Amino acid sequence: HVRIADWGNIRFSDDADENKQKVTEALRLAIEQRSIPILLGGGQELTALNYFAYKELKRYFNLLGFDAKADLDLNAGADAFSQYLNPVVFDENSYLFNYGLIGYQNYLVAPSIVETMDRLFFELLRLGDVRQNPEIAEPVIRDADCISLDMGSIKASDAPSVLNPEPNGFRAEEICKMARYCGMNKKLSSFGLYNISPNQACERTSRLAAEIVWHVFDGFYNRVDESADFTSSQFLRYDVSSPEMAFDIRFYKNRLTGRWWISLPLDEEGEIKYGFREYIVPCSEQDYLEALQGEIPERWLKAEKKLNFK
Repeated sequence: HVRIADWGNIRFSDDADENKQKVTEALRLAIEQRSIPILLGGGQELTALNYFAYKELKRYFNLLGFDAKADLDLNAGADAFSQYLNPVVFDENSYLFNYGLIGYQNYLVAPSIVETMDRLFFELLRLGDVRQNPEIAEPVIRDADCISLDMGSIKASDAPSVLNPEPNGFRAEEICKMARYCGMNKKLSSFGLYNISPNQACERTSRLAAEIVWHVFDGFYNRVDESADFTSSQFLRYDVSSPEMAFDIRFYKNRLTGRWWISLPLDEEGEIKYGFREYIVPCSEQDYLEALQGEIPERWLKAEKKLNFK
């Protein structure tokens, strides 16, 4: 019972503002209907229009990018639309809760950008680390509402006709595995595949793009029916305490899937702002094992700092 609808093509005019409004409205309507829009083509700056759609819906959301570099210019401010993170990060009334970057390459990202993202408690995973252990990307993907995949994050030999090809990057089979994780993510509410070069027709790149979308569909239709109620019998609860920590850290493990989550309680002010009393963050078993050793997991720390960031 596969249900896929082709909403057609968005035709651009010479009016840039009108074009942005067209894309934002289409995305907003799809998200509002609880469909998952998959935006194909165009530059990755269209990711910012996903943000505007969530903002119009007054929804806090988590953004995830697959990219060889970070599309952020610290000197340009909110108007640098070509760097799609600028209008999102520099928005004074931002609805962005978390940003994750998977597959970045150190030599393509300035240290100042990495430092800034660390100060904002964002999550960055280097290409080499993900290649060595792909499973570390799964909790970050599972926590994303909007996913933006730059085809330039794939090595040029596997995807040559992209706007900014790089000699290094994800292999074709690796990015397809990541795409399947994306489809399995029950939080996913929009997905974009960007930066395919329209002037360099290459069947290899087009076929890989099609395979990526197929894997998103495959992940979606192979989702496990996990309960949203963490107090149900489907979950095991672990409260970890130690002399090194002045508080307990609560974990949940799904009996069926083996997936892990970590819990952060909110005060009354946080509940009013975000609409929930307990913030549940996807994590890995490794985070649980670190807590058993008296270490506070990094995912817990970053989420706690974002929740209480003034």
